[in-house]
Amino acid sequence: MKEPEQSRSHKTKGAKGQLQELIDVIALRASTAGVAEVQGIEDALRFVVDRICRHTGWPVGHVYMPAPDSEDEYVSAGIWHLDDAAALERFRKATEQTRLNGDVGLPGRVLSSGRPAWVVDVGQEPGFPRAAAARRAGLKSAVAFPIQAGERTGVLGAELEDLLEPGLDRTFHCPNSRTG
Repeated sequence: MKEPEQSRSHKTKGAKGQLQELIDVIALRASTAGVAEVQGIEDALRFVVDRICRHTGWPVGHVYMPAPDSEDEYVSAGIWHLDDAAALERFRKATEQTRLNGDVGLPGRVLSSGRPAWVVDVGQEPGFPRAAAARRAGLKSAVAFPIQAGERTGVLGAELEDLLEPGLDRTFHCPNSRTG
C-alpha cells in the first residue's frame, strides 16, 4: 500500500547525513549569494545536482519525480549532471526511457524509508533495470536520497565509477569532497 504524500514529506525532512548537510549548505550559499539564475524548482534542482556531483566527484547525477500520468511511477525529470555527456549518452537515454514503480528498486527504498540508500554493485543488484547500460558506461555503484521539490517528493540519484564499500552506515564515499 502506498503511503500518503504528507507522510513521505515528513520522512524526507528527517533525512540526515553528509548529503543532506551538503544540500543545506548549497541552498544557504545560493540564497545568501542571491543566485539570480535559479528561478524555479527545476533550476534549483539542476543547481543542487550539479553542485553535489562537483563536490563529491560523482560523474552522473539526476532527478526522478512522480510521473504526471501515474501516482505510482517515477520518471526522469530531465535534470542531469554528466561529466562526459557523450560517453554517458546511452545511460542517460536508458534512464529517460525507464519508468520506475515507486515501491521497488533503489528509488522505492528511498521513498518508502525517507532516507538515503545505495547499491554497492549495480551489476549484482536485483531489480536495477539500468544495470546493463550502467556497466557499459563504466558505472558501478549508485546512491539516492529523497528530495522535496515544492509539494512533490522526488529522488536524487547518482551513479559512480567506483564500487561503494559494503556496510556503509550514514555517509557515502565522496572521493573529492572537502569537509571542515
